[in-house]
Amino acid sequence: MPGSGSGHRIPCSATENIPEVVFETQTEFSDVGGHPIYVASALMEDSVHPCKCAPHLELPCRVPYGGAEYFHEGRYDILPITRDMEWVPAFNGGLPYGRTPVEGGYEGDNPLYHAYIETHGVKVPGKTGAHLVGLTFSCSRPVKTNSEDFQGGINVAFGGQELSFADNYYILTYNLAFYAYLLLAHTPVVEHVIALSRLAANPDHGKTCLEQ
Repeated sequence: MPGSGSGHRIPCSATENIPEVVFETQTEFSDVGGHPIYVASALMEDSVHPCKCAPHLELPCRVPYGGAEYFHEGRYDILPITRDMEWVPAFNGGLPYGRTPVEGGYEGDNPLYHAYIETHGVKVPGKTGAHLVGLTFSCSRPVKTNSEDFQGGINVAFGGQELSFADNYYILTYNLAFYAYLLLAHTPVVEHVIALSRLAANPDHGKTCLEQ
């Protein structure tokens, strides 16, 4: 059965050191300086926002929020990306057909999911949701747009700003191929085929078993 929920997370706090177990996990993300970046969710007053964690920074949890790169000072969770998850192309805040997204958070009654986009030569993790409104910038100040073309997409914290993109990004989902492998590997038919394959590779083992 494919996975569901928000995955196994590592609880963190802005007032404490990041747990060492975080650095034992793999990440494909880094900033322009090559420092590792991790997928995270910030627990805010009445919402939870998918975001990024940059351990080398004084306040490592950075949230795309309110048009800015918000420095979160409270509780947040880091999500290790495991082999039962994969990044799938998405656009306009939609969910890829037939895929189960990894839950990243919520804002009111609206779910939020983990996503990333490549910009300025690096992959930046952030949040996606159908309700998110795109942001344009006028004189370096974020302004919400009323354009339907900008309804939904991905928002990321980068360069002190909350950047918005409608497409060419990826959403984190559970890996169907991985779960199909697990399902098949534990069915009687497949176990029988595996047993026959082993017998063909080692006939003497089968003969010994029959004689016992």
